[in-house]
Amino acid sequence: MTNYCPRLREAIAEIRAVCEKYDCGGVVSLSSKEHGEFAFIIPTWSLAQFEGPNQDRIRLRAKSGVHPQEQLESTLHFLMSTRDICAGYAQQISTLEGMVREHDIGLEHDNAFLGHNNDDR
Repeated sequence: MTNYCPRLREAIAEIRAVCEKYDCGGVVSLSSKEHGEFAFIIPTWSLAQFEGPNQDRIRLRAKSGVHPQEQLESTLHFLMSTRDICAGYAQQISTLEGMVREHDIGLEHDNAFLGHNNDDR
């Protein structure tokens, strides 16, 4: 059994293509009954970029006087609005998880997301 779902990978690729077409970024989390695929897509106009051996850390490439203030503001808008919506959903899901755990139904979840950006284009 594979540890990924080919259909979800295909769907992520299509979503990436749409983001590239419209030069927009976003966070995508897709799930099947057994698997999940995730992507953090950074638009070309952003000063943010992935770095590190696994390309799993986001770095802001902004030097005073080198990059226009507007580009920095747009990048921060992208990052902060992404953070805000993800935090809101995370809070709601954590609340639901707590309610389920109160009923002790043996909920098990293996957190397979261990800091990779799943950016295999």
